[in-house]
Amino acid sequence: MLDVMFQILLDICTKIKNELFLHSYEKQFIDDLLVNNGNKLKSMEDQTNPLYHLLELSKLVDPTHNRLISNLITACAKLIRLNNEEIRYETFLHPSKRTCTYAVLFDQHLNDFNLFQGTLYQLHSLWDHWSQSGLRLDDIDVWKGHSSDEQTIFNKIWEKVRTHFKKEESVDTMFKRADLEFSEKTLIRQAIISILEIYCDKAIDYSLAKSSLRDMLQELYEKPIRSVEIPNFLQSIESIALKLKPFSTLKVWLNYYSRSFLKIGK
Repeated sequence: MLDVMFQILLDICTKIKNELFLHSYEKQFIDDLLVNNGNKLKSMEDQTNPLYHLLELSKLVDPTHNRLISNLITACAKLIRLNNEEIRYETFLHPSKRTCTYAVLFDQHLNDFNLFQGTLYQLHSLWDHWSQSGLRLDDIDVWKGHSSDEQTIFNKIWEKVRTHFKKEESVDTMFKRADLEFSEKTLIRQAIISILEIYCDKAIDYSLAKSSLRDMLQELYEKPIRSVEIPNFLQSIESIALKLKPFSTLKVWLNYYSRSFLKIGK
């Protein structure tokens, strides 16, 4: 049914010049197919979506004949409302060219100013949330889990935001820095655990130290990465732990240490 209707629309665009008829047809088209279809208009892969067909027609019709199609696409844009969760899904969780958000940002035919600006500002708000609150491990996991195509689209979308708002660094750089920070804090934590188990297992605060490091691991998985710190009372041995970590699996050193410790005990 839609295919027939859009073939008729194509014929009207290329063959009819009567302004009164075109205006009347446009109004009827909007009332019959667009109004009350706001949610369907966002489904860019749904071939029952009128906007899907309008965008396809806009690529086929000569610009001198496509004012009707342009008006109808503009009418669609005025009916579309993208919420924060939809935008997050389409630009971060599963970035794709076949989404409404991508079309709003990059399709020259879907160029309604209010929709475009509103979408950009919602993306800017998400960027600020990441920047101000800090990234979590589950954010990093989503970013690292992107396919190569998704990563390309992700970078293209967020570069558009960076350029528009004149930000100095990219979102990709922000994620890379958070990922590196997670790795560094995990490495330091493990290094401290190693020296505690090898050299300090008889210390009176050994249990407290191990418990604090378990809490740190839980925080790394649950809180913004940059907010997680080495427990205060263990920070003084951080540099020592990193220096001794390479020896923790070296049998020659462990044998030497064990014998030396036994001699001191005697």
